[in-house]
Formats: sequence, C-alpha cells, structure tokens
Amino acid sequence: MAGSQAERISARERQEREDRRQRRSVFAGVGVLVFAAAVVVVGLFVTQYLPPRARVATIEGDSVSASGLVDRALLIAIAEQELQPPAFLDLPVFTLERLIDEAALRSASAELGSPTEEQRAAEGRALLQLPDDADAVAFAESLTDTLRRSGLSRDEFDAIVEARVHEAAVRADIEVELGESAVQLRLRRIRVADEARAQELRDQALAGADFGGLADEASLDATAEPGGDLGWLLAEQIDLTIASAIAGLEVGDITEPLPVGFLFVLYLLEDRDDARPLEEQQIAELVDARMEEWLAAARGSVDFERDLSANESEWVAERFRGRFIDDIDDRQHR
Repeated sequence: MAGSQAERISARERQEREDRRQRRSVFAGVGVLVFAAAVVVVGLFVTQYLPPRARVATIEGDSVSASGLVDRALLIAIAEQELQPPAFLDLPVFTLERLIDEAALRSASAELGSPTEEQRAAEGRALLQLPDDADAVAFAESLTDTLRRSGLSRDEFDAIVEARVHEAAVRADIEVELGESAVQLRLRRIRVADEARAQELRDQALAGADFGGLADEASLDATAEPGGDLGWLLAEQIDLTIASAIAGLEVGDITEPLPVGFLFVLYLLEDRDDARPLEEQQIAELVDARMEEWLAAARGSVDFERDLSANESEWVAERFRGRFIDDIDDRQHR
C-alpha cells in the first residue's frame, strides 16, 4: 500500500512538473509574440511618425535635419507662394536649394550692409502677409501663429527675413541697372512640319505674299497672335539659336527655315527699336532672370554638403503632405 501511494504521489509530481513546463513554454511563446509585435509597432512609429535622425545636409556649418526641411517647406506653402513650389516629391530638393540661396544672400551682408530694423520689420510684415500699417500686436499674433503652423523657431524666421531683405536689395539694384528702355524686336512666325513647305512659304513671302496671311493659312502655331504676331520681345530674352538666325536681318527680312524640335520655323523681323520703353511685366521678367544669375554665381561661395537619401526625400515629401493637409483642415474648422 505504501509503495502504491508513493507511486501515485510520484506520478502526480511528474504531471505537475509537466504542467509547469508547458505553462512556461506557453508564456515564453506569448512573450516572444508580444516582443515581436512591440518591435513592429515601434518600427512603424519610428519610420512613419518620427523623423529620420541623420542630417540631410550641412549649410555653412549648420546641420539640416529631415524634420527641419519639412518645417521650411511648410513656411513656403503657408507664406511664400511667390516661390512657386513644385510637386510634392520635388519639394525636398526645392526647399534645400532655397536654404542654400538664403545662406548665399545672408553672406552678402558685407557687400549689401546689415539690414536696418525698419527693413527687417517691413520684410517680416510682408512674409506674414500683413499690411504695412500693422501694429506690434498684430505682428506678434501673426508671428506666433505662423511659427506654430510651420514648426520653425524665431531665430529661423529672423534668418529668413534677413535673406529676404538682402534679396530685395539685390532686386532693387538690378532694376536700377536695367534703366527704362531696352533693345526690342517685333517678330512674326510661321511653324510647319515640313522643310519643303517652309521654303515654299518663304518663297511666296519674298515674292510679295503677305507673311501674316500665310501664317494664318499654314502655320501650326497655337501660341502666336493672328498673323503669327509674337509682339515686342526683349532681345536678350530671345533663344540663342533664333537670335543668331535673325542677328543679320534688316527690318522686313525673313529667316531661312529653322529646324526647331520637330518643326521648321520662319521668322519675319517686322520692326526693331533699340530703346523701346520697358513695360512692367518685362521689367519683372528681366529682374527675375538676372536675380537667378546672381544667385547662381553666389551659390558657389556657400559651404554646402548634401546627404539627402531617396528614402529621406520621400519621408520629407509625405510628412509635408500630411502636415499641410492637417493645417488646411485646422484653418477651415477655426
């Protein structure tokens, strides 16, 4: 009897030990699953919500992070539509280039002089889209709101304002240098798909046929006015190939057929004015072109190192998209 009881106790202990082992195995398996799930959740959080930790660029010794690039892109979207931002996927590179331009503009302080408080205030109001007579309270409220929406710091905002002051000064100098007039040409154009047809039309015009009538009859040009009229064009803005073709023409002369893309083109030099007054739109176009030339030269002096990977660029674009949409929703529901 004693032996039988001992055997029953031993069997029960073995069963209890087996049950404890199975429970430990189950707990261990659950623990592994929980840990794996936690890793996945943390990974999603890091990749989808937290910005990449690596710098994406260094400009004049200052590190630029991916999240900082998003903040700057948001300010462009919120307050700097004149910069004409590109599509979402191109925005990271566009924003990085703008940061380089701003560094180049700030480095011009030795040449242009430090901005005055009046210049800073005026450019700050312009950036915040405030009227010229906005008071300090309105400025402070608008600045607080803009910094909250963009995520930029006050120092970063002030650095942008300084660059804009310098840009305005460069633009003003360019406009003064332009003067009030420039060489302008009035052209008419005929575009056809066949070189022989272009030569035939040129021969007809030289024989006395009206160039404008021929343009209305045969030209494939959808951008010109009736008669193939292109209006008055600034000589310095005409494409180099075309400028070369018309360089030796007298008023009334017609170019030989020019291959341009898949078409053949004839130009009639209808008039020329070496000192035609500049129109407002022409001045704006010339200033923009020369400003870009100035920046292209100034960028070479900026200490810049880019480290923006394709994945980081995509993260910046997607993060910007989300925050921009959230900002629109927030403004609509206020």
